[in-house]
Amino acid sequence: MDARWFSDPWDAGEIPNRWSPVSTITPIGGDPVGPVIQVDPAQRHQEILGLGTSLEHTSVYALQKNKDRAQQKDVLRALIDRDQGLGLNLFRLTIGTSDFADGTRAVPPPADPMGWYTLQDTPDAPFSIERDRSLGIVEVAGLAVEVAAETGADIRFFASAWSPPAWMREGGKLVQGGPLKADMLDDYAAYLRAFIEAYQAEGIPIYAITMQNERQFEPATYPGMIISWEMERDLLIAVYENFHNISGDYGDVLDVKLWTLDHNFDLWEQAREQITSLKSLGKADYLDATAFH
Repeated sequence: MDARWFSDPWDAGEIPNRWSPVSTITPIGGDPVGPVIQVDPAQRHQEILGLGTSLEHTSVYALQKNKDRAQQKDVLRALIDRDQGLGLNLFRLTIGTSDFADGTRAVPPPADPMGWYTLQDTPDAPFSIERDRSLGIVEVAGLAVEVAAETGADIRFFASAWSPPAWMREGGKLVQGGPLKADMLDDYAAYLRAFIEAYQAEGIPIYAITMQNERQFEPATYPGMIISWEMERDLLIAVYENFHNISGDYGDVLDVKLWTLDHNFDLWEQAREQITSLKSLGKADYLDATAFH
């Protein structure tokens, strides 16, 4: 948290604590040995859905910078290929802006001077992922799909929103704009559906979404939103019933998993309260998982 790291770094001799390389590990009560990992494939425990990373604008910009399409695919291949690379198979997309986004690079740029944007900035505007396209996010996610197909990898995308459009929030702003308006649950569910359908049309299937990134944190300098577990429950119900076309008015059924909380583990009791409430309403099957940071 000190700008000097970037402007005038300390001399190495002034830094008292550092990692030092070691060539051996001494187990308790044993002789020094090299690193040994023993895996017994016959012993199976909890399954892991995937390991991965985020494809928000900052990482997309870094991946694309000074690289042609073939070089970008080489980077993604090193991440995705199970035999010659890391084997990552789970990637997060952002629904509109995140705190790691510079929407001013979009063409045309959003009105916000910091570049924050949503996919429908006003109620009368058409829903559009054009800013995601002009920032390279759609292209890189599409390249990841190509690389997965070429390498035989099974990758999944999940998505999170840092904020609904400002006009859906009580304060009418993306930054410190207050909670979601209670009468906007259905509108926001339709917005999330539009995101999934737009990405699916680009050949990028969405496996799951979280209702709100860090829903108990509303920062002063970038988009975020605090909503109660009760409001998130109500939103989850609205989203599930939209995605599964419960009323018959919404369109095709979207087989997209819904994850709640998406915040720190010390908030787990809120997730428990939400699950208990959904059970009491006979809608426990609406929720697929609890996500933690």
